[in-house]
Order: sequence, then structure tokens, then C-alpha cells
Amino acid sequence: MRHVATVAVLALGVGALGQAEVSALRSGQYEVGEGAVVERCGGIVWQCEDVGLGGYLWLEVDAEARTGRILENGLELQFPPPADPPSMPFPTDDDLLRLEALVGTLREDGSLELVSPAGSDQTVLWTLRPSEAGLTLNGDYDEGCCDRFVYTFTDVALEPGSASMPGDPVLRLHDGRFEVTLAWEDAGGTTGIGRVAGTDPDDITSAVTSGDSGLLWFFSAANWEMLVKVLDGCALNGHYWVFAASATNVGYVLTVEDTSTDQVRTYTNPVGTAAPALTDTAAFASCP
Repeated sequence: MRHVATVAVLALGVGALGQAEVSALRSGQYEVGEGAVVERCGGIVWQCEDVGLGGYLWLEVDAEARTGRILENGLELQFPPPADPPSMPFPTDDDLLRLEALVGTLREDGSLELVSPAGSDQTVLWTLRPSEAGLTLNGDYDEGCCDRFVYTFTDVALEPGSASMPGDPVLRLHDGRFEVTLAWEDAGGTTGIGRVAGTDPDDITSAVTSGDSGLLWFFSAANWEMLVKVLDGCALNGHYWVFAASATNVGYVLTVEDTSTDQVRTYTNPVGTAAPALTDTAAFASCP
């Protein structure tokens, strides 16, 4: 089960944190699904062909401002090996799509319409929609000068990637197999969600994460609150372990999901209680 709509929050004691809303289109890294193709039209003699598509993109969504943008583009065309000797110097084995910064607006139906910035030589009209597996991408891209190829994207599947970005409400560990979310409530009744910490606000790849651990913040990106680990203890007791340490006395619900089995573990701390260390060495019996 992918966290693509809302983070459900469980009650703490007699109180409840309520629900922490997360945009249906979530910020983060998305990878192109296996077997994806786009139609490419152009060339000296205008013709159209299906070309393989791979790679990734980084999406930033601001649900409050109703905006979204592509922070980083790693989409690449995947061509078959060229003839030997090649008849012309292109296409190559792979070719990054030359996309400039795309910005857009969230619609009422939850989709995001992305367009090229004013003054760009490119013409882009993309629509991203949430899907059960992640996102679907539709639309056209005219890359402008000087190749003048036009690309048509039809229901291209984008799956949540294995990486987390700073500010992401989901911490992904073990190449995205485990997803960690957190909801909190302070003594004044204010609620929120934990977000992935980063070392540099201007670098989207600077999340403080490793393969099996990461840091979360509650109130401010400069104030880290919790370290969460999912450790591979399969060789020792046949389980994945969940460890967490938090320097806080706010109430929280920590949720860890093994997306390969849909198993979920939740851990709570009451409001006003100093959070103890968490050492669950029998969290997931889903080895390997």
C-alpha cells in the first residue's frame, strides 16, 4: 500500500491527533515504470516512432499554495543500439530530455498541470494525476530549438522512488521497501506531521538519510526531532528491526510499513511524556 493520499493518524490514549492532510500528489522522487514508452515525432523526414523512457524526476508540491514544480529532471530516452557502423551520429544509446524548470497549478480534481516557463523555447503541457501505484503522466513536450522533436506522453506510469527529499512526509528506507510516516500533537493541541530532514535547504538531494536510517523534524527544518532506523536482523532472528530515538515530549504516532507485504507497525508516545527509545527487534517477520 502506497501513501499517496492521506496519512491516517491513530488516537493517543483518550485524545486523538485527528488527521494530518497530505496532498494526493506528494513531493518526492518518482521513477519511470518498467516498459514505458513515448511517441517521438520529427527529424529531417518527419516521422513518428515509439521510444523507450526511463529515469526519474523530483516533484515538489505545495498543497497550501496549490502549486507544483519539477525540481530536477532525469528523464531519459532509451534507444536500441545503433547500427554498426551507425548511419548517422544520433540517436545515441540514451538521451536526457532537455527539460527546463516546469511549474504548474493543482486543480480541483487533484491533478497538476505543468507548463514551461514564460520565454522558454520549449512548449510543455503535462498533466500529472495520482494513481494507485504513484502518478500517471500525460501531455506533450516540444523541445524547441534545435532538434524540434515533439514527444507525446500517454499514461506514463511514475512510481515512488527509493529516495526521500528534504521536507518529504514519507521517509523511505531499504530502497523504498519500508515507508515511515509520523503524526504529532503538542501540549497545546497543535498537530502536524514529521518530515525528512535535510542539510541544505537549496539542495533537494541533501536528505539526512542512509539506506536504513533517517532523521525527521516536527516544527522546523532546522530542528531535528527523531532518528528512525529499520535494520536487517534477518541473519540474527529472522526479523527486520525498528529502532527510534526522539528528543521530544510531544505526542506522536510513528507508522512503519513494509510495502512488499503491506504489513504495518505503529508506535505511540502520549502528549507530555518524554519519548523513550524504541527497540523493536521483532517488528517484521518478512525476511529476506
